[in-house]
Amino acid sequence: MAASFLFTDGQRPAADAIRSLSHLPAGLFGFSVSALPEEPDHWLELLSLGLTFDLEGLAPGEAVLPPQCERLLGLADDFDPSIYGAIRLQPASHIRAGRALLPIVRVMIGIAAELTRLDNVKAVIWEPSACAIRPQSFSSLGKSWLKGSAFPVGGLIVIETIDGNRVRSKGLRWFAGHEVEIASSKAGDLPVLSRLLGKVIERITEQGAAPSLGFLAGLELEAIGLPVPGSPILRLSKSA
Repeated sequence: MAASFLFTDGQRPAADAIRSLSHLPAGLFGFSVSALPEEPDHWLELLSLGLTFDLEGLAPGEAVLPPQCERLLGLADDFDPSIYGAIRLQPASHIRAGRALLPIVRVMIGIAAELTRLDNVKAVIWEPSACAIRPQSFSSLGKSWLKGSAFPVGGLIVIETIDGNRVRSKGLRWFAGHEVEIASSKAGDLPVLSRLLGKVIERITEQGAAPSLGFLAGLELEAIGLPVPGSPILRLSKSA
C-alpha cells in the first residue's frame, strides 16, 4: 500500500519542506518527522498517532518512478503520470505486514491528505486502486471519509466490470485483506451489482471485514467462494 505524489522536474520537495508542513496546524491528522538521515538524502520517517511511515524520493535525491495508473479522477483525459517524478508514502517496514488493518490505512490517508498541501503537487496516485487523483479531490475525499462520511468509491477503491454479469472491487484488499466480487445469473444486472458492491465496500470500510460476513445482512447476497491464500477474493452471488 502506497501513495505517490507527482511533481514536474525541479519541483519535488526537500526534507525542509516536509518538516515545515509538519509544524503547521493539523487539518485532520497532523504528523511529525520522527527520523531523518544525518546526511542529506531522499527519505524521511513520519510519525502520526503512534504509527510510522516512510516518505522517499525527496530532493536532492532521485525521484521515485510513478507507479502503474489505470484511471484518472478529477484530471484531464490526457494527463500522463509517466512524465513526472514522484515522492512515495508507505507504512514503515515494521508495520507493513499489517498494512491492511483499517487503523493503519486511516492514519496513512490522513497523512497523505496533509501532504497534498505541498506546493506544486500535480496528482496523487493511490496505488491500491491504480488511480491518479487531483490533489484537492484526494484531500477532500479522504478527509470526508475520516470524518464519518460514506467511503468514496471511485478513487481509493474502484469497481471494475469483469464481464457481463460480474463486478469486482480493486483496492479493497488493503482495507479488508481481500477484494469482493459479485456475480448474477441474470443479464443486464451490472448497475444493480455495482450498487450492491458499493454498499458492501461502505460497510467493510466502516466495520472491517469479519469471518461471520455479518456485513452482508439485508443485501440479498450469498457467499459462493471465500478468500484463500493466492486468491484473496470474497465471491458473492446476488440472490434470485
